[in-house]
Amino acid sequence: MTKPSYELIVIGSTPDAVSIAAEASRAGLSDILLVTDDDHTVPADSVARYRMTVRFGTKAKSVESIDDETVAVVTSEDSLTAYAVAVVAEPTRQSVTEIPFLPDIAERVHLDTSFEPDQSDVLVVGSGPTSVGQALDLVDRGARVVLCYTGTLSELSTVGERALHDAERTARITVLWESEPASIEEVGGLPMVHFPDRRTPDLQFDHVVLDVLPGVPEGLQIDDSPRVLVVGTPDGVVPARAWEELRARIFPDRPVVTVTQPEDDARAAAELAESFYNGVITHFDTAHNELWRIRVKPDQGSTTHRPGQYVTLGLGYWEPRVDGADEVIPESRQQKLIRRSYSISSQIFDNAGYLVNAGNTDEIELYVVQVAPDADRIPALTPRLALKNVGDRIYVGPKIAGRYTLDHVTDPATPVVFLGTGTGEAPHNEMVVELLSKGHHGPILHSVTVRYWSDLAYREEHTLLEGHHPNYKYLPIPTREPDVSKRYVQDLLVDGTLEEELGVSLTPESAQVFLCGNPAMIGLPKWENDQPVFPDTVGMCQLLHERGFDIDRRGHTGNVHFEEYW
Repeated sequence: MTKPSYELIVIGSTPDAVSIAAEASRAGLSDILLVTDDDHTVPADSVARYRMTVRFGTKAKSVESIDDETVAVVTSEDSLTAYAVAVVAEPTRQSVTEIPFLPDIAERVHLDTSFEPDQSDVLVVGSGPTSVGQALDLVDRGARVVLCYTGTLSELSTVGERALHDAERTARITVLWESEPASIEEVGGLPMVHFPDRRTPDLQFDHVVLDVLPGVPEGLQIDDSPRVLVVGTPDGVVPARAWEELRARIFPDRPVVTVTQPEDDARAAAELAESFYNGVITHFDTAHNELWRIRVKPDQGSTTHRPGQYVTLGLGYWEPRVDGADEVIPESRQQKLIRRSYSISSQIFDNAGYLVNAGNTDEIELYVVQVAPDADRIPALTPRLALKNVGDRIYVGPKIAGRYTLDHVTDPATPVVFLGTGTGEAPHNEMVVELLSKGHHGPILHSVTVRYWSDLAYREEHTLLEGHHPNYKYLPIPTREPDVSKRYVQDLLVDGTLEEELGVSLTPESAQVFLCGNPAMIGLPKWENDQPVFPDTVGMCQLLHERGFDIDRRGHTGNVHFEEYW
């Protein structure tokens, strides 16, 4: 019997194919061939590090058993032999993500990445290696990509997971973990994507790529043989376990290779931080122990945004926490990031005493409250953030997004009302500065309810702002101070205080109202046959609706806009 040309041949054009070859190399295989019909699948450093041979631009036509120990691979160039072959799945044309969308945007909803991205905003929806490969391909071609990843990291190969994290860290992709759109509609000729999770606002894109069933490369004929492993199809082996399956079947004498961690926990944490973090904390002002004004600066990428939008912060599960809560972290998450989105806040004045120009800075300000653990949940991010200081590293999401903006305030004489709870005043801070900087002369009322006066980290600046701009009124409302009557925002509308402080009647014909914070304060209705059904607790939406105001809803813009925090 003639000795095969290679110990292992891997056929595929995704990071998973590279990962299988790399794991085989780490286990001691030396004759490894990667066959790919792509020209840029494999990074040069991987070829050298893992001692693999790569046939670029080569199409595999068939995989055939020669005898009990040898498999032949017929390519567009020649015929090769190996002890084992791994065939890695690629996208097919069959969609498995059944997300309804309108025919008006059918040309912008795709099942593959064959379109020209051309510096556009693209959403990729998927649950496995195929969607990750599509997202990374679009990133390499210059698109601004958001990946809605509905699967688990355990499904990804080592190289696929590393490539995804590297793209996140270098601000080339935004990943929405465990998130899937509910529907897609046409707004202004482009896909508007709606999410069922209130933490993820609706987002608009130039193109959407839906998940597809992965399958073997088109036209490839495969013999049924124990020496041929199909990877990544619905009936195949998960990429993360592909090499272990090959080792057990064909190469049982090869060692089980595990990724060892440094014995020193501090060193391990430093290595993880270096791998994941892409920004630095430049300012950490403590209003009190549980309320902070933080500024962060990403290593690269733009901080340009519109007032009212949000950004994502992240810290690793490996970081210590301040509260000593009995947190059980699954092993699969111990080296992963905790992410949370925060509305962007703003300083009110710059160092010279002028209204700050938030668009002329490379930093982002956030208004954060530490969440205490309770019987229902143990918060993960803020108890870790509490131990950070200026100069510490952090993850900053590359995509700044959100539709809770001032787009609907087009007349500088419009009465504008901002109502918030707690740190829900964060987006309103920058919105107020934006309006006044641009010469808005209509009345502006900014009210926020908090527990105590000490929970108002911006109070002094807003009081000073009132003195500079007669058309601006700041109305903070503490609910637990002993010398102040307990009232909520809803009470101020009912008893006339809001209109008295605004100085004009609050009418739907002229005013714009912005609500941000506790969902109970907002009181967002469900819609049945275009009619609102309000929650039992009366919120601002119901009170405003009774006055004739029009509430924003899917596909419809009114004069009551909202952003829920919880």
